[in-house]
Amino acid sequence: MRVTKTLVSRITATALFALVLLPLTATTADAAAPKARSLNNDALRQRTTREIDAWAAWLKANKATGFVGEVGWPSDDPRWNTLADSWFKRVDAAGIGVTSWVAGEWVGNHQMAQYAPAVTGTGAVATARPNALIAESHFATSTTLRGVNISGPEMGAPAAEATSSFSNTNIGSLVNNYHYDAASTYQYLAGRGVRTVRLPFRWERVQRSLFGPLDTDEMARLAGAVHAARDAGLKVVLDLHNYGAYYLSDPATGRGVRRALGSAELPITAFTDVWTKLANYFAGDDAVHAFGLMNEPANMAARGKVSAARVWEQASQQAVNVIRATGDTRTIMVPGYDWSGLATWARNHPTGWINDSARNFQYEAHQYFDQRHTGIYRSYDQELAAVAG
Repeated sequence: MRVTKTLVSRITATALFALVLLPLTATTADAAAPKARSLNNDALRQRTTREIDAWAAWLKANKATGFVGEVGWPSDDPRWNTLADSWFKRVDAAGIGVTSWVAGEWVGNHQMAQYAPAVTGTGAVATARPNALIAESHFATSTTLRGVNISGPEMGAPAAEATSSFSNTNIGSLVNNYHYDAASTYQYLAGRGVRTVRLPFRWERVQRSLFGPLDTDEMARLAGAVHAARDAGLKVVLDLHNYGAYYLSDPATGRGVRRALGSAELPITAFTDVWTKLANYFAGDDAVHAFGLMNEPANMAARGKVSAARVWEQASQQAVNVIRATGDTRTIMVPGYDWSGLATWARNHPTGWINDSARNFQYEAHQYFDQRHTGIYRSYDQELAAVAG
């Protein structure tokens, strides 16, 4: 989700609640599932249906399977939940995996929060909101991957700003800028029927210098979260949450400069290097269900006559190759270019591009129902008017 995550990256956890998060009325974990509500087949629902159906058709045409790594919607109007329920029925029928957005101890009253602490900013996740209940209603009936995104380890870092105080040499404070949830959070989610969590982490934190070793302390924290999920009975999709770039410290200014993947400063070989090391680090770890190559690659540079989307296709194929070269056969999630937008997928990728020796990959798209597909929602009526107009 491009806009909210960018805002989150600029502020500390304390300020996050005041500046980014919108108030919602919490629903207790014991709340009954929402009753079915009628909804006319309005323009917003029609557009959403067209988009998911078109992507399902693209997957079928390319003999591939798919994973929606992020989908989220507010709980402030029951029509959002009805739309989401309709959407889930279509992905269920198409056999597409889903991890919805979002859960975590720092998500507070974010408008799309599904699972959060009972008291904002206090303790482990212990509350399910109405939008979570919609997702939960499809856990038991679906045979494909179903779960939720955890937010915390990726916080305190930017998405697309040209420069930032964040960099590989200034990764932020674990106390104030980013966070790993407690084991009790994973236990709570498992108790709600969640089967999988998509766990984000930043490249700059796990590898402090390009082509260098993985950072011992940060990898211990990441592995601790993976094993807390495993001990709760959950599978993990590891998500390199970097938007197609790496913030490399500028010695002259001390600021991080966004270096796009495929550039001279961040060659594709740096990307394959980190994935070789990550695959080796988690070799044999049965808690890791899948590797997510890169969250929402965007704003990458073209190379000569090769478009940015083709550069991403080349980078992702090479990452698949090096992971397989380690002997690893686990699922690899391959996102689409341009924020992994489901609505623009076929324009960026006319055909499938991955050749996997293990035949165990899925294309990953993201979908939000608002008019601009950013995950920043206005009221249902406003979004409906924007789409219908």
